[in-house]
Amino acid sequence: TSSVTTTVIGEMKIVFILLLSALLLGESKIWSWQMVVGCTIAILGFCFYSHARLATSSKVQQPVVKGMPQLSSSLNDMKQGLMKGTSGQ
Repeated sequence: TSSVTTTVIGEMKIVFILLLSALLLGESKIWSWQMVVGCTIAILGFCFYSHARLATSSKVQQPVVKGMPQLSSSLNDMKQGLMKGTSGQ
């Protein structure tokens, strides 16, 4: 996990603790509309970040060999050949 992911998860933990404590301890009556909007924005931001992170992690990245671009495609071909060879076992 990256440092950004760790930070986002930590911030979401704080937001969920605030919401849970307000509900369990009966403090939801003293919340202002700014507090509700702030928590809503934080939760939506977490959802959008998670969606974007999952969308980018599902894309296959091509290997890059610095200084030798012709090796990149050769390495990918070898990887594909190895994957095909192990699938039949």
